Amino acid sequence: MSYPIKSSVTAFIFLFCLVLFLQGCNYNQMLENLVSQEKLNMAKERIEFMLNTDYDTLNQSLSEETQKQMSPEVLKQIHDLVPDQPPLSQNLVGYNSHTHFGGGSSTLTESFTFQHEYPNSWLLVSLSLQTQNEGEPKILGFNFKPISGDLREINAFTFQNKPIQNYLILLIAVIVPVFVIYSLYLCYKTPVPKRKWLWYLFIVFGFCSIQLEWTTGRWDIQPLMFQLLGSGFFRASMYAPIILKTSIPIGAIIFLFKRKKWLQ
Repeated sequence: MSYPIKSSVTAFIFLFCLVLFLQGCNYNQMLENLVSQEKLNMAKERIEFMLNTDYDTLNQSLSEETQKQMSPEVLKQIHDLVPDQPPLSQNLVGYNSHTHFGGGSSTLTESFTFQHEYPNSWLLVSLSLQTQNEGEPKILGFNFKPISGDLREINAFTFQNKPIQNYLILLIAVIVPVFVIYSLYLCYKTPVPKRKWLWYLFIVFGFCSIQLEWTTGRWDIQPLMFQLLGSGFFRASMYAPIILKTSIPIGAIIFLFKRKKWLQ
């Protein structure tokens, strides 16, 4: 194996681990900057309100759409999911918002996702709030879902009990950028007849993206996508699963076939 390939493998693995570490360190601070303490407290208060009030009182705080879905039976099902004791911790694991303007009014919709830790269980709580023209926020939607543990551990990057496709796609995801970088190195050294810069662009991208969710092993193919250096990964937060991406280095493959003719 030549020096460029060795250095590329080392650099890819180092950058992969470094980015995962930095994401874990910075995500809480990013959410703190994104969500004010006032909004955070408001969301927690609405959740507590849902858990500690009766159906008739709660119904007044729901949006018109949600009122149609709520019933005393649904509220009882929610209460049955939640332990009697207060949570040991409540961590904000997701947030997004958007504002719609129309007809001289504005509608702000905000979605919060919390991870609740209890002595013997964990709960994922999602809450959507809708605010019309700076009025009182109404509960637009909600979901209470038991989970097996801390999402940071569930979605951690580990090789334990992973299906075979995880190892296969990870191996391809490491090999492809090494192959691309090596092809770029060869392109630099090769006397290309004309427009070498176009070959650089063609080589540096992989086509037909394969995406794998590392936690579950679910994967899919997106034929119209392209990927810089042929591989990469994405993680929305330290609580979210890692999405591994790789693709076919068509440009690098074609270049190597062309190179043989140019060197003859």
